[in-house]
Amino acid sequence: MSWIKTSTGVAIADTSEILNDVRQVFTDAFPNLNTEPSTPQGQIIAYLAQIITEAAADVASFGGVWENGGSGTWLDVRNRTLYGITRKAVAPGSVTAAVTGVPGTVIPAGFTASGDGHNFTTRDVYVIGAEGSVSAELFADADGDFQIQAGTLTEIITPVSGVERITNALPSVPGQDAETDAAFRLRAEESVYFNASALFAGLLAKLLQLPGVEAVGGYENTGNEAVTWKGTLMQPHSINTIVKGGDIKQIGEVMLSCKNPGCYVGGNINVSVLEPVSSQIYTMRFYRPAEAPLTALVQVKIGENVSQDYVSQVASQLQAYISALKFGAEIYPFQVVSAINVADLEVVDFKLGRKGGSPGYGILALDFLEEPMISPENIQVTVYAG
Repeated sequence: MSWIKTSTGVAIADTSEILNDVRQVFTDAFPNLNTEPSTPQGQIIAYLAQIITEAAADVASFGGVWENGGSGTWLDVRNRTLYGITRKAVAPGSVTAAVTGVPGTVIPAGFTASGDGHNFTTRDVYVIGAEGSVSAELFADADGDFQIQAGTLTEIITPVSGVERITNALPSVPGQDAETDAAFRLRAEESVYFNASALFAGLLAKLLQLPGVEAVGGYENTGNEAVTWKGTLMQPHSINTIVKGGDIKQIGEVMLSCKNPGCYVGGNINVSVLEPVSSQIYTMRFYRPAEAPLTALVQVKIGENVSQDYVSQVASQLQAYISALKFGAEIYPFQVVSAINVADLEVVDFKLGRKGGSPGYGILALDFLEEPMISPENIQVTVYAG
C-alpha cells in the first residue's frame, strides 16, 4: 500500500484512510482484537496512524519541491539554493510627496507627516531647493497593505522651521505582507536573469528582489539618438526604469551596481549613491509609475442559475486581469473581456476606456509610466433587456 498519491500531484492519503489501513493490519494479525479508540490497542493504532501521516506529509512536501518548488520551508531552501533569492519579509508602504517652504531648509530623517489617519516618515535628509520645494520619499510607520489617496498627506506631525506645506500628488504605494508561496514560486521563475548583472533584464530582476518592490519595467535606448517612447523622452545609450514600491536608496544602490558602465539613467526620482571603491557619489534616477484609472461597461445575459453576487464576481475578475498588465500596456478590450467567467452568465457587450472618457471597443495605448487600474465603482454591469 502507498499513502503517497501522485495522480493529481504529490499528496498524501486522508488520515482516515491511513487509520483504516493500520487497523486492518492489527485485525488481520489478531482477528478478535477490539480496536475501539477507548482501548489501549486502539490508542496505539491511532498513534501509529498519526506518525505515518506526519511522515508521509514530510515526504510529500519534499516531493513537491521537484514538482512545483515545494512550499514553506522547503520552498525557502529550494529558491535560496537554486536561485539565490530569499522570501520577501513584511515591508511598509511609501509615498512621494512635495514639501514646500523656505529655500535651503533642511528636512531631517525622521520628519513625519500624516494622511488618512496614517503616519509616514522620511528615512533620508532632503533640502528644499531654490524653487521652494523638494520631492521627498516617506515610509509608513505601520506595516500593512493600506493606501492613502492623492492630496491627503497634508498634516505635519514633526514641525521643521522653514517647512510650510506637504502634499502627495499620487496615492501611496501599499505595504506588503510576507510573500506567499505562490508569489515566491513565481518570482523564482522570473529571476533567471538575477546573476546577469550586465544585462538590463538582470537589473530589473535584481530590483524585483528588493523588499517592498511590487513591479518593475523599463526601456533601454541603445541608439545614438534620443527617442520618445510612449510619451517619455529617452536619452541616447540610456536605461529608463520604472519601480513600484521599495526604498529609493536600495533601488539606487542596485542600479549603480548593475547598470551597464557609462550608460545614462533616466527618471524623475533622483538618489545619490556612494560607490565604495572610488568613494565617488553618483546620481541614480528611476521613475515611479502613474496610475491610469479605467472604466468598463459590461452588458450581460443572466440565466436562472446565475449566482446572486455575479456583479461582484465580474468586477473582481476584471480587476485581477487589469492589475496583472504591465506598465505602458496596450490593452485590447476583447482580451480583457475574456477574463469574465461566471456560471450561467453571458457577456453580450463590453466597452473599456479611461476614467472620465468614453468607453469603447478600440485599443487603449497607455503611456510609458502609466499603470492600469480599475475600481469596482468604475465597472458598470447591466442586464441585457432584449
